[in-house]
Amino acid sequence: MGHFRGRIKVWDVVNEALAPDGSLANNVFLRKLGPSYIEDSFRWAHEADPTAFLVYNDNKVEGMDGPNASKSDGYYRLLQNLVERDVPIHGAGMQAHFNAAGVGRQRPPTPGMVKNQIRRIGDLGLK
Repeated sequence: MGHFRGRIKVWDVVNEALAPDGSLANNVFLRKLGPSYIEDSFRWAHEADPTAFLVYNDNKVEGMDGPNASKSDGYYRLLQNLVERDVPIHGAGMQAHFNAAGVGRQRPPTPGMVKNQIRRIGDLGLK
């Protein structure tokens, strides 16, 4: 990131770090760096370019109380924890992989569920 200091405006620092149940996914970063890797990544990115807008991004987290409520709640708790720990995070991305014909966990959240999730993330001060 330092090589591009001042030239990258928005950086998706960590992507898809959550398992379907909302816990940290058992990925190579967790296994090699430990559970602090998300916080560390944001701090390192901020050190590399203090002007960049830093984002955490995940999928199937867009609906509060929706078909993927466990993951949506885990997403919110992760963001809340980062904000409470003064981690330099500025935004939250939600990949909406909607399936209009989906059922169960594959069904799309309602517009109200999406609105409520966006509202509570905004209340954390994130965009």
